[in-house]
Amino acid sequence: MAPWPFRVGQTYNRRKDIHDLYGGQQQQGIVTPARYPLIICITGSDGRASGYEDEWLMDGSIDYYGEGAVGDMAFTHGNQAIAEHVSSGEDILLFSKVQRDGTLRFEGQFVCAGHRIVDAPDIHGQLRKAIVFRLAPLDAEVRLYESVADEISPEEMSLSELRERAIAAGAD
Repeated sequence: MAPWPFRVGQTYNRRKDIHDLYGGQQQQGIVTPARYPLIICITGSDGRASGYEDEWLMDGSIDYYGEGAVGDMAFTHGNQAIAEHVSSGEDILLFSKVQRDGTLRFEGQFVCAGHRIVDAPDIHGQLRKAIVFRLAPLDAEVRLYESVADEISPEEMSLSELRERAIAAGAD
């Protein structure tokens, strides 16, 4: 985990301030700066116009819709970056848009705990296949690992078994 300069709960005046630090696409909800091992995800009510809305869950995770406003979503660009962030060594930082002027609140560092495909309308109202990522707070993954470690020694489980347990726990 890189020492990113953001504090959970702190607001940042403009999205531009973040882009000035790291670069990346300025109009998308998934930002993949080329020079940093970083994916910036932005959530807010803007998805309603496209027929979907990210959903916060009771455990602090979020069902986060992938990018793509028209037609079926695909595992390309930002969606691919989220799906492969662990193997590519990239951190996911999540921000919520809290005001129309672009003010963002830092929610924390998250990990992708899986995804599912759902039917959702695109911006033209046409039903399409949408990717919904389950993003879990990084500290929740640590707590989950610790609870699994109490049950069974990590040396006794493969990495894929640990990941499956983490995904299953996030789906509860």
